Amino acid sequence: LGTQYLHGSLAYFRQINAAGGIHGRQVRIISYDDAYDPPRTVANTKKLVSEDSVFMLFDYVGTPTSVRIVSAVHEAGIPAFGFLTGAEALRTPFRPTMFHLRASYYVEAEGAIDYFAGQLEQDRIAVVYQDDAFGLAVLGGVQLATRRRSLEIVATDTLTRGSLYVDRAVAT
Repeated sequence: LGTQYLHGSLAYFRQINAAGGIHGRQVRIISYDDAYDPPRTVANTKKLVSEDSVFMLFDYVGTPTSVRIVSAVHEAGIPAFGFLTGAEALRTPFRPTMFHLRASYYVEAEGAIDYFAGQLEQDRIAVVYQDDAFGLAVLGGVQLATRRRSLEIVATDTLTRGSLYVDRAVAT
């Protein structure tokens, strides 16, 4: 996912640069692979800010990785744009240098629960979520949406990120 996100950005900025850049300046993307590993994300971010002296941080993918660099981004005071995550921790409290492309997980969960409860008239909700910061963020949104409707979450279970073993969660 991150590779394709980067390729899309590179294609767009090639077009921008071919047309003269932004205010006559060429855009250069420096990319480091974090392998969806939060400690590597932190190390890469520190390198981008302190060694590469980037103007802006861009194209971060994933909740577990992105939430780990919020403080560093805020302290650096440089813009961070295009997070591919809906984590509330990147939105609250408001940080004027962080810009998001997608809705928050809370908004998405609200829409899903509205559909289940409103359109499908379901009153029993079970949640299976990824056992990391992403899953907890989504679970938080589902909990808020169900509370607003006085719905009870009747069961929860977790999945390990990347696992294909879902039998336990399905049974729960």
